[in-house]
Amino acid sequence: MSQESHRIRWESLKASCTVLEVHDTLDAHVAEWAICHAPAAKHDPTLLASTLATLMEGRDWDTFGVWVHYPWSGRLVHVLPEEASDIYRARKRNRAVSENYGRNLQAIRAALVDLRSECEAHSGLDGAEKARWSNTLSRMIGWIENPESDFHEGA
Repeated sequence: MSQESHRIRWESLKASCTVLEVHDTLDAHVAEWAICHAPAAKHDPTLLASTLATLMEGRDWDTFGVWVHYPWSGRLVHVLPEEASDIYRARKRNRAVSENYGRNLQAIRAALVDLRSECEAHSGLDGAEKARWSNTLSRMIGWIENPESDFHEGA
């Protein structure tokens, strides 16, 4: 469909009086899309601006995005185009998974520290057994604190 036919359909929709609310949050969505590409841009306006410039290069801001009409509610919503929306959703999902992973690793680390303390205080283990368990638990804790470290025996 041509740009002209889109414009005509757009104008007729607006004139039809079936649109009760217009939600144009594209600015915020595009900013979030840029942050998905450069997470540090969330706290750096200069990086956000340059990331936005790169993402929007060659695109016309006035025609960017997709308008979705929900006739049952009379809402007209401006959203990211599918290509950007897919990237945005995938990166947002990955960020949530990473945050959960980090929280879980910290909980596991705390449990391992407690287990190591209990192992060292356990009266049923001889000195060599305590040392072996303590060493293994310490290596596990060390790996969680520094994933680049080597977990293998004797490391």
